[in-house]
Formats: sequence, structure tokens, C-alpha cells
Amino acid sequence: MGDNSDPVSGTGMREECAVFGCIAGGPWPNPDVNVAEIIFNGLVGLQHRGQESSGIVTGSGDDKSCRHVREQFVSGQKGLGENVFCKEPQCEPDSTKIRAKKAMGMVNTAFKDEDMRYLKGNLGLGHNRYSTAGRSDLINCQPLLLYTKFGEIAIAHNGEVVNQKSLRNSIFRHGGTFTADSDTEMIVRALLLMPGIDEQESPMTPTPTALNGHGPCEANKCSSPTKSCSNKGDGRLSRSISEDAGEPDWAKRIVALMGQYPLAYSFCLMHKDSIYAVRDCFGNRPLVLGKVPGLYDPEKVDAWIVASETCCFKDVGCKAIGEVLPGEIVKITRNGIESVARAPPKLHVSRKLTTAFCVFEYVYFARGDTFFEGQQVYSVRERCGRQLAKESWVEADIVSNVPDSATAAALGFSAESGIPYKEVLIKNPYVGRTFIQPSNRLRQLAVSKKFGALAENFAGKRIIIVDDSIVRGNTLQAIVKLLRDAGAKEVHVRAACPPVRNPCYMGINIPTRKELIANQMTVEEMPAFFGADSVSYLSIEGLRTAVEQGIKENPRETNEGEWAQVNKKGHCVACLTGEYPVTVQEELDW
Repeated sequence: MGDNSDPVSGTGMREECAVFGCIAGGPWPNPDVNVAEIIFNGLVGLQHRGQESSGIVTGSGDDKSCRHVREQFVSGQKGLGENVFCKEPQCEPDSTKIRAKKAMGMVNTAFKDEDMRYLKGNLGLGHNRYSTAGRSDLINCQPLLLYTKFGEIAIAHNGEVVNQKSLRNSIFRHGGTFTADSDTEMIVRALLLMPGIDEQESPMTPTPTALNGHGPCEANKCSSPTKSCSNKGDGRLSRSISEDAGEPDWAKRIVALMGQYPLAYSFCLMHKDSIYAVRDCFGNRPLVLGKVPGLYDPEKVDAWIVASETCCFKDVGCKAIGEVLPGEIVKITRNGIESVARAPPKLHVSRKLTTAFCVFEYVYFARGDTFFEGQQVYSVRERCGRQLAKESWVEADIVSNVPDSATAAALGFSAESGIPYKEVLIKNPYVGRTFIQPSNRLRQLAVSKKFGALAENFAGKRIIIVDDSIVRGNTLQAIVKLLRDAGAKEVHVRAACPPVRNPCYMGINIPTRKELIANQMTVEEMPAFFGADSVSYLSIEGLRTAVEQGIKENPRETNEGEWAQVNKKGHCVACLTGEYPVTVQEELDW
């Protein structure tokens, strides 16, 4: 996204998060499967979805953990974002059943060899984060790990709960508190409050026990409100639900959550020997399933995989099975994949039964070799370029792109228009996001630092420069100047996406409305702002045509019951049209 990320400050439209889960095929331990290594490689393949932090949590699949680790959480010594280690000399290394390592930064720098040796286990979750809700710091790093009356629960989440203030307030009203400020923790806290086996009460039943052990003591005669009370016990939710068997019905709890908060999330929840893969009712955020064939016997399954995108599958020797369906809850164990529940579909705000998969996965966020809805993302982008050429052809000598995600669209534009494609910019791959407050001089030099002009390819020629989308416009403005200074005769700007006019409340950090260039001026006024000879965008209908043309039915879709009436080709274009899948009750302040 050439325009959408400030090369100095990192502001603009921001990526979401990456989720990855792996469980070794039985019997355990499987000597042919290194779960931590698979998760690590999967996260490297999903690095484009989040670069702020990375984390891995692994488990043995037992229902007990090292008591020393458990005590660290119960006593408040450890928070949700902290690394989990047992340093007691009397403990054997294998006694720590749940292991975690999290760090700020990229995957390759977050984990060392000793971390990978420590993180051995039979199942685990991984996560790359780019914050949308919650601060960018270690305590919000995922996967989050919580100790509850059911044992350890780990969760890795992509997306953002819409109307989360309402959810947070509900949890507070019923005794809950938080140790982090991300909406991921809200999901777990809400699930622990939701009805379980034989639960007859309302989904949000008041409870005298706080969620993090800081609430009232469990002893009848003690009124201490602090965590210092020695009687408070080590169960944080011992009275929040009516289950006495110690085994929660996660499917029932998740369906109840979806009934109240239908989007936007794809998450993996790890408990004991299982991973639950969950996608919201609208299918807004992606989640895909795969399997790793046996190393020596291809008919055998060495591991089961769940991830945000298929692009990482080749990095771990995985074959795609299909997508988790909208509203579906998939239970993954060492024995395989089982669809255990599917929440009823939700009415779109338009009063239609339709899915709402985020269209920006196609426009920018997903890697080009990923498959969604039976089609490769790169092919969709190429069709966007072809459609753009049909809608906004102009006479020129060269078609080119803003590196790198606009390459497919530029090639499509070239093929449709007959104007040859040639590179005019080269990108410095080592210029990344910085958290240093830039000086004015650095801001002025930012684009020159990130891009170089291939002047001999275009001097004296008319250029059509294609970008995947335009958000603020500042970077593109500087690129046009760079091309003109290097000798371009004309520069025509084309965007392979309609104008972005609205913020996203579902997991993409889009600037406020007033910062979006489409709200600051008309398209007719933009050439003067960019210093370009013309500016044009792909239409909404053109985008829909390009996206829907190649959609194939999900091989896992049964088309039964209530879901048989749902339009499976629906996409969320709220950032373009302002029509959100559900009514948004709150404005987010980025």
C-alpha cells in the first residue's frame, strides 16, 4: 500500500493481526512434529499482518499446569502479556504444561533458539499483532494466557469487537476487571460469563467473584476486597457460571457470545488438549484450515493447522482443507477437525441475510498468494486493474505501480489498456516503521528514503501510476513529485479501490474521517493536491465485479438450515460506503 503507511511515523491504514494454531496428530508426543517450530514458521509467513509484537503459547495437552506457574498468575505476580517460566529448582522442565514466549518486534527477532527448545509441546497458538484496540505494549501481546477454574486458557484473536464499550461495561457490572486493555481479553472474560452446561440463567449473570482474583473473598465471613486475602482461592470464576463438572461447553458459550456481539473476530482458543477455531457470524475476518501430511506416510496426518491466510501453509508443508465458515466453531484435536456448532446468521443492517467478508483483504491486507473464497488474492487485484482501465483509460506511454501491493493491479491495467508496464520506482526493503518522533526534515525526506526513481525507464514519458488505494494521500503526493523531478512528462494517478471515506470498527486502523483525503476534497480537486495530470478511482461496482467474479463455493459449506438462505458473496465495504454490517454505537478514537 504505497500511500497508506507513512514511511516515517507509521500512520495511515494499518494491518490487522495474524493468528496461527497447530496441534500434533496423535499419539502424543509425535516425534515427527515440532509444534513450536511449525508455529514459528507460520508466523514468519504471516508477518505482513502485524509487526508490533509476536507470541507463541504451547501446551502438553494435560489438564494441569506447573503449580509454581499457576501461583504466579493467581497471586498477581504475572500479567496476561508476560512470559511464563518456572524457575523452581525442584521442578523438572516437563512439569510446566503451558509455556509462553512473547516479545515486541518481528518474529525473527522475538524468538531465540533457547525459546524454541523451551516451547516444546503437543499443541499451541501463535500471534503477530498490530494494535487496533489497546496499547502497543507487552501486556497486550498475544496469545493471551489466563488461569481460570477450568485451567489455563490461551487465545489468539484477529479483528475487533464492535460496540466493545457495551461489552466491557457488562463485564464490569458483573464483577469483572481487566489486566490488559485489548478487546481480546474481553472475549475471554465474556466467554467465562456466558452460559455453560445446563446454564439456565441469562447470558450475563451477576457474580460475586471478580474475574482476575481481585474481588471479594470466597470465605463466608471475610469481606476483604483485595487480592491480599489468603482465603480468596485460586479460581477466578468459581461462581460466575453454574457448571460444576469443571468442563465448559465452549461451543454453547461462543454461540451465546455471537448472539450478542456478532462481529468482528476470528480467534483460536486453546484449552487442555483442544483448539477451538471461531469465525464471526458475518465472516468478516478470515480463518482457514489445513493439515500437514505424514513425513513418511502421506495418508497419515502429522498436524492440523488453523491460520489467518493460506500463504503460510507452504512454509510448514501444509495442505489447505477449507475456510472456517461464518459463524462456525471448529474443534481441533489430535484426532482431527470437527465442526461442533454454527451460530445462526445475522441480518445485515440493510435487512438482508448476507456475509460481510472484509473487502480490504483483497485490496491490500492479504498476501497475493493467499486463497480466499476459492480464488487467489493476486488474481482479484489483477482484475481490479483491468476494471480500472475500462473505467478510467487515459493516453500514456507507461503503466507502473507504487511498490509492492499494487503490482498486480498495474499489470491488469496494462493488459487491458495495451499500454506497456514498466517499473518506475524501486523500494528500499529495509525502511520500516519507526517509533521515533520524526523531525520536519525527516518527514520531507521520507519518500526519498523509501523509494528510488528509475529515471531511465520513464524520463520524458507519460506515466500512469497505479496504487492499490489512497487514504491520506501524503505519500502519493511526494511520489508524484519524485517522478516529475526525475523527468516524467505527465503523471496520471489511478487507484484500484474506491475512495476511503469512513473509519473501520472491525479490526483495521483507519485514520479519522477528517484525515481521509476523500473527505477533504473532491476527486476533481485532487490533481492539484497531488501535482498530477489526472486522478481517478475504481468504482464500487467495479470493485464488486472484480471480487465476485472468481468466488467459488466453500467445499466445507453444507447449505443447510438457516444458512442456506444467506448470500455467501457478501463483502463489507463500510470504509467505502459508510454502510456497516451492524449498527455502530460508538466512535473509536485512533
